[in-house]
Amino acid sequence: VRDSTFMANRSAENGGALSNGGTLIVDACTLRDNAAASFGGAVYNSPRGVLRMTRSTLAGNTARNGGGLFN
Repeated sequence: VRDSTFMANRSAENGGALSNGGTLIVDACTLRDNAAASFGGAVYNSPRGVLRMTRSTLAGNTARNGGGLFN
């Protein structure tokens, strides 16, 4: 994912904006004001997932565990 904005997304479980179980590259993105009930308000990266995040902003995200990112 490149040059994208994820804003005000919601999940009843994990990863308000993005949930990864494979390989995910996030570059030059803004993830703002997303929410998840459990893990990773903006991004949830599962134990088997590979995540590479560069030049990106996480702000105002909420979750029970890992407000912006749960890895």
